[in-house]
Formats: sequence, structure tokens, C-alpha cells
Amino acid sequence: MTFPDSLRPDPAAVRRVACAGDSITEGNELADRGKSYPARLGALLGDGWIVGNFGKRRSTALRLGDCPYRDQPEFAEALRFHPDIVVLALGTNDSKPINWIHAADFAQDYDALVGAFAELPSRPRIFVCLPPPSFLPSRFTVDGPVIQAAVIPAIKAVATRRALPLIDLHAAFERRREHFPDGVHPDEAGTLLLAQTVFAHVRR
Repeated sequence: MTFPDSLRPDPAAVRRVACAGDSITEGNELADRGKSYPARLGALLGDGWIVGNFGKRRSTALRLGDCPYRDQPEFAEALRFHPDIVVLALGTNDSKPINWIHAADFAQDYDALVGAFAELPSRPRIFVCLPPPSFLPSRFTVDGPVIQAAVIPAIKAVATRRALPLIDLHAAFERRREHFPDGVHPDEAGTLLLAQTVFAHVRR
């Protein structure tokens, strides 16, 4: 994602939010209709904020995953965005059996992603998101029990060690099955709830 000069006003007058993550961030077909959660977060934040959507479908925090986020152009673009705030939402695709065979590397790889943002000259405030639940039946191989039992504790450990704020999307959606028509991705109402959840933390 690139931003024309018209979207780059005086940096002292604007706060920039980089939403980094997988297809839940990217928004799939909802992104084309301006209904991804980053787009809706931008609308909620209003003037004085620019929200960049740096989601990439299938992405993993795992470096040995089938689509490592660090290897995607969206990651490099998120760094070049020089954000004041980063909302990092990964872990869903890591739970897939093809990726979770590298489970021992997950916490270290997730921490390395956080560190890449933390070392930016803009010194952004980093919010890490606990992945939303994966509901069955689903046509994907995302493993809901692995998310709950292993991915979430690992992310919490990284957040605790780095003293980072958590956004608990798992708790926000655990009783909201109706907003996940394919079992993994939120629908239009779900992206609004997701944006509202992130907004509540960012505006603090």
C-alpha cells in the first residue's frame, strides 16, 4: 500500500496507525467496499488520524510458516509508514497444522516482529491482538483449540515481557459466531465490532 502526498500532511499534526496482520486485517472482499476493520477504525478516529491497512492474507508470525509476514511487501510498507501506533494481529494462520509444526519458534518469531516495529525512529506504541476464535465448521485448517491453548498464551507472554497493551479479540468474539460466516473471517458487522474494540484501546 502506498500513500499519495495528499495523505501525507504535516506529520506533527497527524497520528498514524499501522494495522498489521493477516486476512482478518486485510478484509478480503470487504476491503474493496471500504468495510475492512482498518477502514472503519479510520472513520471512528476521524480527523487528525491516518490508518494504514497492512494486512496480508495467509500471513504468519512464524518465519518458517507458509506465508511469513516478514517476507511480505506489506510488512516493509508498514515500517516505511513510520507509524505512531501499531496494531499487530497475527497468530490465526500460525495455528494451521502445516505451520504449527514450528510451534517452538512462535514466541521468538512473534517477538522479532514486535521488535522490528519497536525499533522504528517513530517509536510507536504497539498494541498486540489476541486472535479471534476460529469457529467450526470452517473450510480452512485454522485450529481454534491451538489458538486458545497455545497461540494466545505465547502472545500474552511476549506482551508481558515487553510491557505492551493487549487487545483481546478472542474474548470480544467468543460468543459472536453469527459474525463469522466462514468460521474464521468476520462479516461486515464483525469488522465494525472489531474496529470499535481496537478504537476503545487506541483512544485511551
